[in-house]
Amino acid sequence: MFPCGIRWLRSRHAIDPSPQLHLTRVDGESWLTVSAIVGEDGKPGTSVEKLGQYRDALITPGPISREDGASLIQVSDDLPETEWRTIVGDAVQEIRAGDLRKVVLARSVHGSLTKPINAFEVLRRLRDTHRDALIFGYWRDNKVFLGASPERLAQLDGREISASSLAGTVRRGATPQEDALLAAELEASEKDLVEHAAVREMLYEMLSEVSENVSAPDTPGILTLSNVHHLHTEVRASLCDDHSLLDVIGRLHPTPAVGGTPRDRALEFIRENEQLDRGWYAAPVGWIDRSRGEFAVALRSGIIEGDRFALYAGCGIVADSDPKEELAESILKLEPMRLAIAGDTDA
Repeated sequence: MFPCGIRWLRSRHAIDPSPQLHLTRVDGESWLTVSAIVGEDGKPGTSVEKLGQYRDALITPGPISREDGASLIQVSDDLPETEWRTIVGDAVQEIRAGDLRKVVLARSVHGSLTKPINAFEVLRRLRDTHRDALIFGYWRDNKVFLGASPERLAQLDGREISASSLAGTVRRGATPQEDALLAAELEASEKDLVEHAAVREMLYEMLSEVSENVSAPDTPGILTLSNVHHLHTEVRASLCDDHSLLDVIGRLHPTPAVGGTPRDRALEFIRENEQLDRGWYAAPVGWIDRSRGEFAVALRSGIIEGDRFALYAGCGIVADSDPKEELAESILKLEPMRLAIAGDTDA
């Protein structure tokens, strides 16, 4: 599993695209590939012993035992909340002026624990809690980029291609009745329907350029995750023979779900106002073989390095967006990763 084209806003470092561990699960079957780049001298770039340790940690049955002793988690905003709300307000004004239809603004937090963070344990917590999400982990030197993305960017099976439109979010309810009410309110929310339509239309247009028999429902459904409901539409098509899954990913990324519409103007606004180097956040991440593959958008994600971490979340801003509500939504989206890192601490 590897990020592809991940520094689409600001680039500082070249990215090694080779996966060291590649775990694939299809139709109830699983297999693990361990690999390393071999130089001209015949020596691997990563030691066989280190790859073995990664392999053993990944396939160890049952949960990894936690270290003894309490661990406290500390989290701080990278940009003050008041300043981020101001940026959202500026975006709303520009959208109402007609220069933009939608722009996605991200924010980040950073933090630390009083002991090193076990990335494999975090992945297991994400897997156990977010069974409908796409769980991913990418190792680079001492850093691990990982998360539980609710959004599939594109999936290929033979020549059949599908892409997901995921935009519009509301929290889960405390009771079944409240949960159903919140989902119904989301389905009727004009603000969220406008945001969702921008993503659906873009996916439909992009797939039409490289595919045949493109189809999508006229109205979105509800995708329910452990802590939120999303508006969701799946767009399906038959990929033309002269195009590949990577062609589709190159056209779709960044979608309006992470950039905005019109794309160029939205990305310009992000670069000028967001005050955040997104790095790997919202990148395409996935796998591919000869006739199949799947890529997700790396949302609900973060970077772990030793006992430190950084988490990211974004919100789609449209004409009816309220800065306070968008801030609350971003906090809701940060929660899955924060809880997975905190584990059973006192946080």
